[in-house]
Amino acid sequence: MKKKNLFAFVFSILFISFVALIIYNHHLISENNKQSASYNYIYESTNAFDVIENSIKNSTGAVTAEFVSFSYDSQYFIYKFKVNDILYGNIPEKELVFRVEKIDSKTAKNGYKSNTFIKGETYILPLLRFDDIFYETAQYYFTCSYVIPYSTLNQQSSNNSFSKKINELYNGDIISYIKNTAISTGYQKEEIKNIFRNENLETVVKNCDVIVKVKVVNILTHGIYNDSTTYTCSLLNVINNVTVNTDNETGYFYITTFKDALEINKEYYITLAIVDNTSTIYSQASPIGIIPAEDIETITKIKNWLIE
Repeated sequence: MKKKNLFAFVFSILFISFVALIIYNHHLISENNKQSASYNYIYESTNAFDVIENSIKNSTGAVTAEFVSFSYDSQYFIYKFKVNDILYGNIPEKELVFRVEKIDSKTAKNGYKSNTFIKGETYILPLLRFDDIFYETAQYYFTCSYVIPYSTLNQQSSNNSFSKKINELYNGDIISYIKNTAISTGYQKEEIKNIFRNENLETVVKNCDVIVKVKVVNILTHGIYNDSTTYTCSLLNVINNVTVNTDNETGYFYITTFKDALEINKEYYITLAIVDNTSTIYSQASPIGIIPAEDIETITKIKNWLIE
């Protein structure tokens, strides 16, 4: 009987020790995850203000947002956030998804990892919003290579130079600092036109960047990541009196549309979106924005809409 009691006692001690060891190791793993997750927080940067200024300058907007989840596929790390407040810019979505190209199985192109953001925590996100016809929804990209925490910034970094300067200049109000920096640096303001998935041709015509009459010369290239084709086109006329960039050597310009949307040697009126102010490549602005030149009735409506 004594032997049984002794065995039970020893077993209990070993079991308690085993559980304690698991708890301790779990604690160490959690602490290590927290440490590795904070490897690129903004307050660890020696030039934090320059980093944020450049990030804002290259952004189209910024939000405070709660981190919801991380996932990945064969090409991308995927970070999902729930928007709390819009600090500047046009951001109509309530949920933002950032797809960042993977360098390897553990690291994204901008240095972020699976545990860079902590679920449930709120962050300040300067971001670049890009939308075109080839995406089901607008695409969002990080413009800052450092993480900018919001609700926990002062708790985690009360003694660093970044927080001290925020306290001195803005009484600790980092939101005021972000907004004022956006104004002073002149971020890339984006006017959201909501034409890419619009089924009303009049709305598309009145809100697209360019309307042209073209003749299709040949196929320049097919899309790698989406079902698109870029065509070489001869510019016959600009219907809405804006400047169109053409190739200095050939006089041609280029239109990216859905695959097989245009025929070689045929003439069209096309509503376009500007890809870049200096680019000779333009993007189809709407699924309904390609009109064959022989459709006189529709072309007459377009011209009338433009003078209303």
